[in-house]
Amino acid sequence: MINQPLMEETRADYGRQYADRRVRALRFVVVTFLVLIVVGATLTSLRLMRISRGQAYIDASYPACRKGYALGAYGTQQGPAKLLLWSGKADSNCMWINELCDDMWLFDADTHAPPNGTSKWTELDREDAGAYLQSSKRPEPRWKTIAVQDEQENLFIFAGDPLRADGSFIDDVWKLSAGTFEWRRLAPTCSSSDSALNADDDDRCMSLERRAHAAAYSAGKVYMHGGKSPTSSLLNDMWALDVRKLQWTLLNDGSELEVARQLAPPARKGHTLVTVDSLYCNSTGKYATAIVLFAGRVDINLYFNDVWAFFPTARRWERLDTAPAPTPHAHVTAMAPHPRDHHAAAVVGNGMYTIGGWYKYWHAFDDVWRFDLDERTWTAIQPTSAVVPQGRFLISLLPIGTDLFMFGGELGSDEPGAQANGYLNDVWAFSTTTREWIELSPSRCPRDHTSAPRPPHVPDDDDEDDGEHVVRAQGPLAKPGGGQKAKGTKG
Repeated sequence: MINQPLMEETRADYGRQYADRRVRALRFVVVTFLVLIVVGATLTSLRLMRISRGQAYIDASYPACRKGYALGAYGTQQGPAKLLLWSGKADSNCMWINELCDDMWLFDADTHAPPNGTSKWTELDREDAGAYLQSSKRPEPRWKTIAVQDEQENLFIFAGDPLRADGSFIDDVWKLSAGTFEWRRLAPTCSSSDSALNADDDDRCMSLERRAHAAAYSAGKVYMHGGKSPTSSLLNDMWALDVRKLQWTLLNDGSELEVARQLAPPARKGHTLVTVDSLYCNSTGKYATAIVLFAGRVDINLYFNDVWAFFPTARRWERLDTAPAPTPHAHVTAMAPHPRDHHAAAVVGNGMYTIGGWYKYWHAFDDVWRFDLDERTWTAIQPTSAVVPQGRFLISLLPIGTDLFMFGGELGSDEPGAQANGYLNDVWAFSTTTREWIELSPSRCPRDHTSAPRPPHVPDDDDEDDGEHVVRAQGPLAKPGGGQKAKGTKG
């Protein structure tokens, strides 16, 4: 016989257990929902904090803080002169794709008008990322590219790193017309009859993907050298692009035999090239146009501070900082800049000026050096201004008259494993006549101190090498230490 009270009690137990399970399930759902809300709110808050923090130090009136950009100059003859900034790798607050800026800015380069609280920047155009990806009328954003200008101030950019997922680089050539600021992609071919390559091997002529290469312009041609390939190998080739005929010509392949015989510089990246209209060539005994190379590196253990000249008419290299100068009284300097890469260089008069750069373990230089192209000697320049820009790298330097203009870059630190300290967006001008630094637009980036009232460091003749593996010029090197210490990363 069925025990009715027992059955009812059992049903009640099942009911209570079912209700408990429902309560626990409902509680789990509610807690999970609340957790998701809190997490979402936190992430949103952090994002808003990042945006608001960015707006606190940079707004629509200023370009994003960046490094490895392209820089040009306009109105350098008639005036007023303006700097043009394009792309580069940014930290935030930029219309960017994979950390790369897709923007273009003009800056009023008037050294007689220091900062007065108003922006001297003007943004030329901006597209959203989706529209940009659909466009073939503008170059793909990139960093570690090169930019040179012709006599009409048209800007040419070539190759660079677009930070693609597959790690590939690009080898495209673009022209930005002066005045209209319109982009046009060029399609150069290989000049088989003039090339060092075989006519049947023209495909190699266009395999020019690279980053951290160097370039200079002279008489209708863009000269491009070295850099890093997508396979991480270093390049040592010297090419010339005829911008009128749109033809690439391989002038010198920098073979291992030439390097071993010290007839060509070793392969490298992060170096600079500048054009010298008239330079004495020891091998020919004549003056000719030369493309002058300075510094760069192979890897973290091998940096350079050598100076080489490439003579396009002879298609040969000649080392300058150990070669005798044409004047009888000249001598090779007993001091030279410390090896470095990702510095900047420019020619004013008969001198090549170099500023900034990076040496291993996060040391960014704030020094200024001048290489006398006639005497072939280095001189460390001591600025006369009380305030100087902080050491930095991945920068560009543009000569306008006797002034040198510098934008942004990245800070550095001496200490291994230092955390990021951020990029810069300040503008400085250095007068080669008065040796004075002028801050034209202060940096609006977080966690930086881009200027400091302090006496600039001038290396002593008796500074000793620090024991690292470096390539010397003749005589002792100036030790790193001119830069004010600030933490940074190297891209």
